Amino acid sequence: MLNQVQRRLLSNRSCPANAGCTEAMLCVKSKLTEKRRISGLLIPVLPAESRGQRLDCAFPDISDVVIVASGQVRQLRLIRAPQMLWNAGTFTMIALCTITAAPLLAQTDLSAASQDTPAELIEGGFQFIEGPAVDAAGNLYFTDIPRNQIHKRDVEGKISIFAEPSGHCNGLMVCGNWLLACEMDGRLKMFNLQSAEETILCAEYSGKRFNAPNDLVVDSSGGIYFTDPRFRAPQPLPQGSEAVYYRSASGEVTRLADSLKAPNGIILSPDENTLYLIPSMDSKMWAYPVEAPGKLGVGKIFCELQQAPGEENGGGDGLTIDQAGNLYITSRSGVQVYSPTGEHLRIISLPEQPANVTFGGQDGSTLFITARTGLYQLQVSHAGHVFPGNPAVLDAAAQHQKSANKNE
Repeated sequence: MLNQVQRRLLSNRSCPANAGCTEAMLCVKSKLTEKRRISGLLIPVLPAESRGQRLDCAFPDISDVVIVASGQVRQLRLIRAPQMLWNAGTFTMIALCTITAAPLLAQTDLSAASQDTPAELIEGGFQFIEGPAVDAAGNLYFTDIPRNQIHKRDVEGKISIFAEPSGHCNGLMVCGNWLLACEMDGRLKMFNLQSAEETILCAEYSGKRFNAPNDLVVDSSGGIYFTDPRFRAPQPLPQGSEAVYYRSASGEVTRLADSLKAPNGIILSPDENTLYLIPSMDSKMWAYPVEAPGKLGVGKIFCELQQAPGEENGGGDGLTIDQAGNLYITSRSGVQVYSPTGEHLRIISLPEQPANVTFGGQDGSTLFITARTGLYQLQVSHAGHVFPGNPAVLDAAAQHQKSANKNE
């Protein structure tokens, strides 16, 4: 975490770089007395009295630093690194350094080397693949819903069947030694990554089976948010409506929202303060403040998706999020990328309509995209956010099921 912290520093005061100059000299001596959460990271903040018109500087072993000045995010490139002394929570700069200012890359350019870089087909010949998820070792898991399979692509690129039958699993997410899965046959469950042994996490709400769980995200308490729309569900719908649910760390299930039409993709912001919901039959994407684990405030429209030719109110499918909080939402027109403020940044086009997307690769900046019959990859400029969850909660759930099975 120290390296990530060392890459960012926050300043709220005006500075020469923010005014548009190309270089500035700076010298700072101060204590780090505050930390602020930005895009899921705890960022050291210098006290205001040390700022004035001088730029707060970074640390000696990096090539760039990010600040926020007068509300505008900037990326600063070090031309000559400062010499600094780090000691007991303080740092002292004993030499001047020269920097240049440029707009922050995370806000303006989310492409690979070029916006026109095409996604690469890794493997084709599937029926309808979904739910990509990557474990800590770099193995990629994804589902083929009609074939009732979960596939595993190891770090060497070999693809094998991880689980069959899968229960027509859709969305997946890794947490510790567990592969969390939305089973469209009506259950939320998980697989042990080594043995593929199943553990059922929940199968009903108010005494009735779920419709067809579709996508999920785990929070740091060990709770799981998941969607339960109409797709592949029995008719009439077992639950009588499409909804979003939360399974708490203790195993209690609550219904959070049931007003969206076909709620599909779901994800948290990196700081877990916002829950994003992606309906498949509405062009408006939603964001809800998270007041506590499993408790949402009033939602608001986050963005409205760009429409493919001939489409009028098309929605999204699965999505992922990078460390800067940018969202990558799959749709008919491709993977649509939005900033944390809802600004449309770009569309990643593919030969097939994408269904879901996740980050992986050696440095976490490879997009893996499931698109109908093909698995694609694309290198981008930012790494994806990894949700740590709370593996101990899942370990306990698995142990509880084993004990219950022994007593039957």
